[in-house]
Amino acid sequence: MRQIALQIEVERQIGDVWGLLADHERMAEWMPVREVVRRHPGGSGGNGVGAVRTIRTVESVVEEEITIFEPPELIEYVLKEGAPVRNYTGRVRLAALGETRAEIAWSVRFQPRLPGIGWLVERALRRRLETGLDNLKRLLEASA
Repeated sequence: MRQIALQIEVERQIGDVWGLLADHERMAEWMPVREVVRRHPGGSGGNGVGAVRTIRTVESVVEEEITIFEPPELIEYVLKEGAPVRNYTGRVRLAALGETRAEIAWSVRFQPRLPGIGWLVERALRRRLETGLDNLKRLLEASA
């Protein structure tokens, strides 16, 4: 099982971070993807548990389902199809650091489908997540 764990602090209230992070269709504003479409609504206004999103990148199309949705602190999702991995689970946890600062911790776990490619998938995924978190921070802090 491969695992990636990243975290970043932003100068915004936790509710502001959650508002952007939990809106699946706005994900393309900060993640390095072409398009995110919510294919099936879930609870909590459509973005919660049971929501299914399709994410298009230059090289792939993946489908994810939200399995845990606890505003304003936790989103967990699983990969349903579209990547060379199995048993993929992603978790994004927010924590308030005082009144105007928040921490975003994003972790993923997965197993590569083919032996010997785990390091390559991990490297590409880590780079995508790091870019996404950096973009999210810039977007949130620019709109403060």
